[in-house]
Amino acid sequence: MRELVNGPNDNTFAGYESTIVVDSNSETVSVALAVDFPAMFAIVFQEKDLSVSANAVATVVRQTDNGCLYILDPESTNSLMTTGRSTIVATGCVINVHSTASPAVSATGNSGMIAQSYCVAGDTYGSAIQGEITTQCRVNPDPYASLTIPKGGDCDYNFLRVKGDRTLNPGVYCGGIFVNSQSKVTLNPGVYFIRDGKFEIEGRAIVHVEQSTLVLEGDGRIERTGQGELFMSPSTSGPLEGFSIVQSRFAPVDLQSRIAGGGVVEISGAVYTPLMNFTLAGNSATSVDAPRYSYFVANRLVTAGTADILFEKGTDPGNTGPEDTVRLVN
Repeated sequence: MRELVNGPNDNTFAGYESTIVVDSNSETVSVALAVDFPAMFAIVFQEKDLSVSANAVATVVRQTDNGCLYILDPESTNSLMTTGRSTIVATGCVINVHSTASPAVSATGNSGMIAQSYCVAGDTYGSAIQGEITTQCRVNPDPYASLTIPKGGDCDYNFLRVKGDRTLNPGVYCGGIFVNSQSKVTLNPGVYFIRDGKFEIEGRAIVHVEQSTLVLEGDGRIERTGQGELFMSPSTSGPLEGFSIVQSRFAPVDLQSRIAGGGVVEISGAVYTPLMNFTLAGNSATSVDAPRYSYFVANRLVTAGTADILFEKGTDPGNTGPEDTVRLVN
């Protein structure tokens, strides 16, 4: 329903001619303003006063509270893509893809994806994309754009290599952490800054990250391969409560992280890496063994291999999830 709130010569904007129209169907508000100025020196060239006008349209951007996967690259093709025989399973969630490309989302080979719904700024490709699809969609913005991400101080460790059984403590790990195959490593609760290197796990290593957050600084990234186990539970207090992995806002765009192989991967906290390109892969035989993730925000995401990749919405970290906003569209 369109409603004319005020017409020409309304006094809402004193000194201006104004027209305001509210359209409840499209959830937009249109404002047109006009004002006359004395010609002054321009009188030499024209007899009438000058008329200046402006128009603007604003719309409500409705946010959903059940989004669990956000892909933020604004323009790349295949910014969300499944390949091989991999499957993204997000049956109770909305997938938001910001790319305006054609296609922005694709499922190739024998792969596919299942979600409650998709909000895609561009187009999709592939018949194995199951769920309600809205293309050219007004996508929900970065849900954690206002998150305050702490900065690490001086290096506590340099190029740490772990072999055997070991317990690590919070700190700044410059050059990253490398966990050798067959190792068993526990990270005590706290914040771990991975600066200019990888948090790398290989082979049959077993890693438990307990009530902690990994903060990726510089070219910090994740690399996990092999048949081992990775369990991550998020911080339970502080500014990063509810997050398992976050990325510094000063990191370069298009860094590559990879979580692959068999074994078990379970990340119960949010992954917030808005500048990171992720590859998730594996070869789990059943969905019970599939890698599991909670909220996941990345620049781009590709799944590969033969595994189901499960996105199961957890508790919204710190109640910082998306809220309704108003956006100027013209």
